[in-house]
Amino acid sequence: GIMAVLMLTFCAATEGGEAMYFIWVCHLFFCVGGVFSIFPKAIADSFGPKHISENYGLFLSTEFIPTHLINALLTQFLLTHLKWYGLFLLNGGFLIVSFFISLFYQQKQYFKA
Repeated sequence: GIMAVLMLTFCAATEGGEAMYFIWVCHLFFCVGGVFSIFPKAIADSFGPKHISENYGLFLSTEFIPTHLINALLTQFLLTHLKWYGLFLLNGGFLIVSFFISLFYQQKQYFKA
């Protein structure tokens, strides 16, 4: 939620000068760091603590490679049409969609406690 708002308003940060831009970038990276602190716990809760390192490594590799590949291709083909502001809006839209998907996620326990 917060990252989507920051991404959607990122181009407006330049209107506030260098200090506002710095604050926006710091907040964006703060949100990115949250992923690395939240997901190990979520994966352990979903799949059990026995193979957490393998499951988390698989998650990182399957999340990292396609995401960056898709972002690189979208940027390459859409930058001339949408410009940077349009790409920030597109990325913010993806974040909003993922936020609503996460609201309806029902965690399943695949292990015996």
